[in-house]
Amino acid sequence: MTAGTGLAAADELALREYVRNWIGEHLTPEFFPAALARLDTDERVEVRRRWERELLDGELLASSWPVEHGGQGLEPWQEVVIEEELGLAGAPDLINLIGFRLAGPVLLDVGRDEQKEHFLPRILSGDDIWCQGFSEPGAGSDLASLQASAVDHGDHYVVNGQKVWTSWAMHAQKCLLLARTDRDVPKHQGITAFAVDMDTPGIDVRPVRQITGESEFCEVFFDGVAVPRDRIIGVPGQGWEIARLTLLYERGSNFVYLAGVERTFRGLVARLRARPEPPAGDVITRLVAAQVELAALQATARSYLDRLTAGTADPTEASLIKLGWTELDVAIKDLALEVAGTAAVVRAPGAEPSAELHEMLASRAETIYGGTSEIQRNLIAERLLGLPKGG
Repeated sequence: MTAGTGLAAADELALREYVRNWIGEHLTPEFFPAALARLDTDERVEVRRRWERELLDGELLASSWPVEHGGQGLEPWQEVVIEEELGLAGAPDLINLIGFRLAGPVLLDVGRDEQKEHFLPRILSGDDIWCQGFSEPGAGSDLASLQASAVDHGDHYVVNGQKVWTSWAMHAQKCLLLARTDRDVPKHQGITAFAVDMDTPGIDVRPVRQITGESEFCEVFFDGVAVPRDRIIGVPGQGWEIARLTLLYERGSNFVYLAGVERTFRGLVARLRARPEPPAGDVITRLVAAQVELAALQATARSYLDRLTAGTADPTEASLIKLGWTELDVAIKDLALEVAGTAAVVRAPGAEPSAELHEMLASRAETIYGGTSEIQRNLIAERLLGLPKGG
């Protein structure tokens, strides 16, 4: 089987074999997290750009996009197989994650033809990295309370406000922005989505130093930023619908992340087996509990995918998977740090953190982005279980 001729017709076993063989040839040491961690930010971005190009050349990125827009037209389950294998292999995150997995699919769903023709090829070529201007200091989990404004000036809107936790904004050329365009309607109805050029005068990007020492997230300030009317995605007032659609696509990435959790679990088990002394009883108990939970999550994800393919899934079911994998990943990485011992925690001034400490610290963000664990629990309680809202 070769890409471009057989992927769409492949069954699951054949597709997995093809992807594993491709990974074996193309996922070289320079792309692994340990190598990336030794690079400065700009170098890391360039390596990830090269990885995206490798994936595109192998027709394993944007694989479910329509053929006429540069994709392979694969079914959702086929894209999931590809993402699972990449996650299990430890492939690096995409630098243009927002472009490929959020902005691109949203444009395919609600963008005008001229927007698709302009933006999608630039995502595929690597000319445009996208960031996501949703969260604000006072509107994260309660996104409908966002205050950034876009005032209609005829042929353009003028945007003012602040966004935060905007991943890779310092390297982005485009921003998928939500702003309030009407304050006289219920808050969910007065929001509009825009595609904003990040080099527009009035945009100030300030990287935020994280607990890991990295600066992936940014604050972004908009001060009198002029955005042409034709950069509205969808129609004015459709922003909340587009936000929900975007979050649905974001949670669709659960599969690659869940595969990453399995890889982390396997790595911990392998390290324990390599030790001459057996692990403590409580470690074994926690490992067994993690393995059971991982298997249950994988079964839930597969069942959800089957219903999603059949068009019968409740999108809120994705919250079950998102809540599950993030909380489990934190638990496994906590355990890995404990097993590594004091040497993994104590370091000389200025020294890089150990891999175990870095992964434990980084995992804390997983329970926040894409909707906090608390929000996921509320969605599950209200929409899946039918429980009343708390007073």
